Amino acid sequence: MGVALLKDQLHNELNNVVMLVQDTKLYAINVATMAVTMSNIEVYLKILLLLVTIGYTVTKWSKLKE
Repeated sequence: MGVALLKDQLHNELNNVVMLVQDTKLYAINVATMAVTMSNIEVYLKILLLLVTIGYTVTKWSKLKE
């Protein structure tokens, strides 16, 4: 009986640790998302996407011309 109780307690502690790690990862992702949303990084990402799109288009046009 004592071994089964210890096994159950150990299992519960392990589950608590796993949940804590998962919660911490989720909180970190949420904080990072909020930081990006609240900053001007969004504008820079849009500009970067525009430049990449223009570069891709120019590359495709030059390959079609050849």
